[in-house]
Amino acid sequence: MNMFKKGRKPLNNSLECVELMLKGAKKRRRLAACAINSMNTQLGITPEITIIK
Repeated sequence: MNMFKKGRKPLNNSLECVELMLKGAKKRRRLAACAINSMNTQLGITPEITIIK
């Protein structure tokens, strides 16, 4: 069920990603996308909906 994680290391801690996003890191879009995807994965929502372009 984790096909969307191909080629990416799964996040050990989703809060870590959220903290980096809130700190205004340079890769804001990627961090926001991974944070939303990780949270949605926990909720059982398909991450395809939350892709940020």
